[in-house]
Amino acid sequence: MHSPRFPGQLLTTATGPVQASALMPALTRVVDMTPVSPGTWTIMCDIHDHTEAGMIAQLVVKPAGSGTSPSLAGRRALA
Repeated sequence: MHSPRFPGQLLTTATGPVQASALMPALTRVVDMTPVSPGTWTIMCDIHDHTEAGMIAQLVVKPAGSGTSPSLAGRRALA
């Protein structure tokens, strides 16, 4: 089980906004996250052992109009 979270942000799901979205094995779920402001945002799993094992990443959000890295243009998913 995983429970991805962007601390300080809400995820938008088909049933409404949530702070984290639990994922059971072999399941997928679509969620949207619109940052409240530019900056570096952390994404982590709410399962403590997973975070301790390194399941944590950062998402850099640039101000609107500052351009997108050509290698990331059009991508929307984290893998």
